[in-house]
Amino acid sequence: MTPLDGRGLTRWTGRTAPGGVATAADVLEAGLAAAPGRDALVGRFKRFTYAELDREANRAANAMMGLGIGPGDRVAASLPNHPDIVVAFLGAMRLGAVWVGVNPVLAPKEKAYLLADAGVSVLLAERRTADELAPLREGLPAVAEVVEVAAQGECMWGDLLASSGTERPPVTVDASAPAAIGYTSGTTGWPKAAVHSQHNLLVVGTANRVWGGWRAVPRQAALLPLSTLNVIVIGPLLVFQLAGTCVCVDRTDPLVIADWVEREQVQSFSSVPTVIHDLVTTPGVEAEQLSSLTHVGTGGATVPAPTGTGAGPSSSPAGRPPPSTSSSSTTPAPSR
Repeated sequence: MTPLDGRGLTRWTGRTAPGGVATAADVLEAGLAAAPGRDALVGRFKRFTYAELDREANRAANAMMGLGIGPGDRVAASLPNHPDIVVAFLGAMRLGAVWVGVNPVLAPKEKAYLLADAGVSVLLAERRTADELAPLREGLPAVAEVVEVAAQGECMWGDLLASSGTERPPVTVDASAPAAIGYTSGTTGWPKAAVHSQHNLLVVGTANRVWGGWRAVPRQAALLPLSTLNVIVIGPLLVFQLAGTCVCVDRTDPLVIADWVEREQVQSFSSVPTVIHDLVTTPGVEAEQLSSLTHVGTGGATVPAPTGTGAGPSSSPAGRPPPSTSSSSTTPAPSR
């Protein structure tokens, strides 16, 4: 039987990934070494180069440490697709904390269940979510702090970052240590928790870095909710291992997606068939806007053949085949 640590989580003691970095805490190293001035993370209101993101991740780690977070403590975020959620994730990794994503679209009782089940100490959330959970706080004794995060304007999280240092906290992060808890549904009852190690979060990115494949392109967009652990893995963590640029797309409206793709010259993204269908059939989405795309991944359902072949009045630019689509799993491989 696999031994449990003091918090009841299993510890993986196998090999680390070949080459590259061993922990999610060090995932920016490739970009810092290759091009510190290259865009690493792009959002509607914020944009960070690798050097800037490295400093901001340190600020986040120091801010969390000031809230009492240390190795093994659970930090949760219920935030939309803005750079704030990625910065907070990186900060948690640099403290050896355990990350818990909480989808903002969940009902308040569903959010409260995840927070209680994971034993979350600090929650980063928008004001709306904080207000929703206020009546349920008595049932969340472990949650010591709910920190308001706003994509624009003043907020508690912004104040904490501004007052925190940019030096990396002196924490040794173990590649086999628990790093994140992902919740999986699809069965009856409440979602089940799956624990992933620092090493495990890097497996998908390592595979694409070493063997290539359609995901191994430098400019990728995150369309699916970054509050879902799978999307962190196939989005920013993968892109950072390639020293590329991750674009946080904050809405799934096809016109908005097309604008992001054109403006940031996005080469690849993963989504679901309904979003892709809307993208290739919605009037107003011009083929030229999508000309930078080379591949689009799908998951969660099969893709109708007409959509997969780029059917639609503006599915591909003149003289160029449409980007290919591929069904892909978005679940991190379990550590063995």
